[in-house]
Amino acid sequence: MTNNPAVVIAIATTGVRPSLIKTVESVYQQSYENLTLKIISSKDTIFSLEDKIQKFFEQKKPTEFIAETEKGFSSALNQAFESAQTAKYFGWINDDDFFAEGAITRAVTELENSGAVAAFGQLIYLNEDGRRVGFNNFGKLGFWSSRYGPT
Repeated sequence: MTNNPAVVIAIATTGVRPSLIKTVESVYQQSYENLTLKIISSKDTIFSLEDKIQKFFEQKKPTEFIAETEKGFSSALNQAFESAQTAKYFGWINDDDFFAEGAITRAVTELENSGAVAAFGQLIYLNEDGRRVGFNNFGKLGFWSSRYGPT
């Protein structure tokens, strides 16, 4: 990849899931340089969430905390999208998911080299103990195959 286009990743959250820290960590651990994280939460939780994240991590990536308009998850993602208009790529991750190492670099490389307008990765389903319970690589019909996809 010859350039390093800007990427924004958004997490819309209630701020109460214990998995949120692992989600944020998976974004901070990405090797991709030109990456900004936007965390969107309710006005009631955004300041305590910002404090918690900043105490837990040395900021490894630029991070913006957005108090959402209390209109729901889709509205929160729209707020993040609207505030990310200067980035070439926008993505989101749920507060109970995480990125594999190198996921952002791989997605941007694929988008830049293929001319595609969207990218998504494989899904590996884990239980509470971190053990793999399913897998889906979204082959031609993988998306519709089952709750956990082909294993």
